[in-house]
Amino acid sequence: MKNYIPRKDLLAGRIVLVTGAGAGIGRAAALGFAAHGASLILLGRTAVKLEAVYDAIEASGAPKPALIPLDLATAGPDACDQTAHLIEQEFGRLDGLLHNAAELGTLTPLEHYNDATWDRVMQVNVRAAFLLTRACLPLLEKSPDASVIFTSADVARTTCSAASTLGNVGAAPR
Repeated sequence: MKNYIPRKDLLAGRIVLVTGAGAGIGRAAALGFAAHGASLILLGRTAVKLEAVYDAIEASGAPKPALIPLDLATAGPDACDQTAHLIEQEFGRLDGLLHNAAELGTLTPLEHYNDATWDRVMQVNVRAAFLLTRACLPLLEKSPDASVIFTSADVARTTCSAASTLGNVGAAPR
């Protein structure tokens, strides 16, 4: 598949929710999905960044996206249920959910890890993703072939690989 070139309309008629859509990988994914015809729901914590992505998508001639400002660091079941309800009212279904929003935390030995940082990392990366997926499942089930995708930063894979190679997972560098 190294010579694969996707059709311009590959995602035409598809409805995709992208978390962390305001910057970085989420922004790039949203622009790429839009370039292939997807209708997007841009979710992120910063409305100004989401609006910039919205403007770029609109300027490209792709379908106009929807914006949902939501901070996953504080999002609970009610906020995720409300998000799914908004999507259902506007779109009726979801064909894809890209979980891109993430909190890196700190790269530090476990014994020095701050409790508040740990809680935030687990909230954004695990709990909010679980709650949002659970809330959106009925919408995803309305699609004939829905996908839920998670992104990952290579820093996590690199750090874990380096630590396990040294045999000192979680140990301070010497």
